[in-house]
Amino acid sequence: QFVAIGVSSALGNFGAWDAESADCAEFMISQRDLGLANSAVLIFSGSGRTVDALRAAEKALDASAYTVAIGSVAHSPLTKITDSAIICAGGFDTGGSDTFHYATRLLAGILLAIELGERTDPKRCEFKVLRQQLENIPDWLEANTKALDRRCRSIARQYKNVRTVLTVGGGPNLASAEEFALKFDEMAHIPAKAMCPTRHIHGAIGLTDERILTAIIAPPGASYPWLRQVALATVGLKTPSLALVTESDKEIAKMMDYVVRLPNLDETLFTIPASFVIQLIPYYCAVEQGNINPDCQRANIPKYARVWMQIFPPGTH
Repeated sequence: QFVAIGVSSALGNFGAWDAESADCAEFMISQRDLGLANSAVLIFSGSGRTVDALRAAEKALDASAYTVAIGSVAHSPLTKITDSAIICAGGFDTGGSDTFHYATRLLAGILLAIELGERTDPKRCEFKVLRQQLENIPDWLEANTKALDRRCRSIARQYKNVRTVLTVGGGPNLASAEEFALKFDEMAHIPAKAMCPTRHIHGAIGLTDERILTAIIAPPGASYPWLRQVALATVGLKTPSLALVTESDKEIAKMMDYVVRLPNLDETLFTIPASFVIQLIPYYCAVEQGNINPDCQRANIPKYARVWMQIFPPGTH
């Protein structure tokens, strides 16, 4: 679902495509006239076996939509029923938090948006620049992974015992904020709430206190002025703060307690290297707490395992 938020934003930014995201179950129960006969429906499923993803694809196919499976397993049940498929590296994710699935599917969706934009509206963006930025990301990560890893663990030591985390991002990085919050929930079992910047400004200032971490995803872009207001709120309240910013950022960075710097990228492409940070910090919060296995959502504990099996008996997920 959060990959779909980022990809929908990319489709609008790079191709002026009318795109929206939906959870598979919400898509199935919706009574709206979605105009599916004139639509392409992208179905994101890492394994290609998730039951609700398969049912959503069947609904789209019944309505004569063009369907595309985007996942990590070739020849899965989903790829066998859709019109097309994009298979990403990785195969099955053995953990409980679908970590690499998020980054690879997001990258595939953004690249698809760039390809569509180049063909339908070639003057809309500097596509050559976008492609160069995209191709440079692996080299940047290879050169900086160890430092990034150390930085994320250092931040986790500081915030492993916070009461909760507010993750804030706008545009395509609302997806980053959602994934960040999900990983705090799944891996570290720290309650987290994702929101766009104006949702924070209007509703979360009174909530925030010294036990709550505010984490901002703030590349340059249309949301930056509002994210700056969120940063100012943490300064005024003297509450813990963290920001993911670009290497050249000089404004939000100086207001925050901790900063993780990522390459200077278009805000949509920024979501890709950000995916490493938004997973590593919650992971290390779990590790630093010392009594949590971050890979299994407590399914190694009998009562949690029983609940998992009650909710998802074999063949239902």
